[in-house]
Amino acid sequence: MKKLLLFLFLLISFFVFSQKKNNIGGTYYSVEANDCSKKIVIKISVLKNNMVYEVRRGNKKNSGKFSIVNEKGINYVNIGKLQGIYKNDTITIQNYGNSLNDYMNFEECEAKYLIFEKKTK
Repeated sequence: MKKLLLFLFLLISFFVFSQKKNNIGGTYYSVEANDCSKKIVIKISVLKNNMVYEVRRGNKKNSGKFSIVNEKGINYVNIGKLQGIYKNDTITIQNYGNSLNDYMNFEECEAKYLIFEKKTK
């Protein structure tokens, strides 16, 4: 009986995760009210068992493997060197650090956190 329950739990967990994986594909636009919203677009594609991303920053394009990891109910995404959180068709990325951890992901954006929503345009 315990083995059957464990099997059902694993099967349901796999189904839920694969649904999230399939639903994450799409084009995400910044919701910032400044010029940043027109400059950065994230596109995520699910190809069989692989996920890939493309980040467009004006005329520049960057692409590679995309991954998502669920830890304690939080979906963390890896978009190349960028890391963020995925929830309800929204990706939130911390744009810059502080004096102890100095970095800047998107120099053209002044916001500390960038929020990208999946939209169809």
